[in-house]
Parts: sequence; C-alpha cells; structure tokens
Amino acid sequence: MSYTQLYLHVVIVVKRRIMAIPPSVERHIYSYIVSILKERGVYVVQINGIPNHIHMLLRIPSTVCVADLVRDVKRATSLMMKNTLRLTSFEGWSAEYAAFTVSKGVVERVINYIRNQKEHHLKLSFEDEFMKMLEPEEQANYNVGNFDK
Repeated sequence: MSYTQLYLHVVIVVKRRIMAIPPSVERHIYSYIVSILKERGVYVVQINGIPNHIHMLLRIPSTVCVADLVRDVKRATSLMMKNTLRLTSFEGWSAEYAAFTVSKGVVERVINYIRNQKEHHLKLSFEDEFMKMLEPEEQANYNVGNFDK
C-alpha cells in the first residue's frame, strides 16, 4: 500500500483584496470550507484568516489536483457567502491563489503562523506578507497585483 504525507499551505484572497469577510461569520465560513475539503478526503490541519484572505494548512491525498480543489472551494464558498450569508461587499475570490508545499518538520510553525493571522496583520499587509512567502528570485518576477483580478 502506498503512503503519502503531503502538506500544503493554501491562501485564497478576496477579489481586489476587499475586507469582505466579517469576523461575525468567519467561523461559519471556515466550517463550511472544512466540510467541503473533508468530502474530498482532505484533512484541514489549520484554517484562519482576516477579512480579505484565508490561510489553510491541508493534508492532501496524492490523488487530489490542487487547482481543482481550490477552484471547488472558491466556487462553493462564493455561492454560500453571496446567497446564504448575503455578504454584499463580497464580490468573489481572486482568480489567483497561492499554494506552498510544507515539510513535516515545519508543520507546527505553519500552524502557529496561520493561527496568529489577526495579530500578524496588525503589523504586516497582505502584499508584504505574500512577498515574504516567496523565494527571493521569485519576488522579482511576481506581481502581487495579480490578486486584484
């Protein structure tokens, strides 16, 4: 039997980085995301965010296509946020997302990083945070403005 242990740090961003997720409903949204991912055999190790983006640390099976998984989560949550929660400031998710592989040795550090998002963003903007996540050679070639689309 094959064995895999694949951790992925995924970040989804509200279109144009608008602060559209009120704290009063964020736990409901996170629970909904967890249920979507559980149906696909994905274990959510940690989930948290601020009003304009959500971080997730996932343990995924080897059969999961990351692009399809993120698309499905964004599609389902968009419908729920617009139709059920009626979040009028939420126009949808950015077409872009970020996904980083995580080695087992740093899982605990990533859990703490995601858990402390609100405190973290008192000092650091999304743009600065994202650029710090990239390798130096990637920083020069990536336009964080892509998340505005």
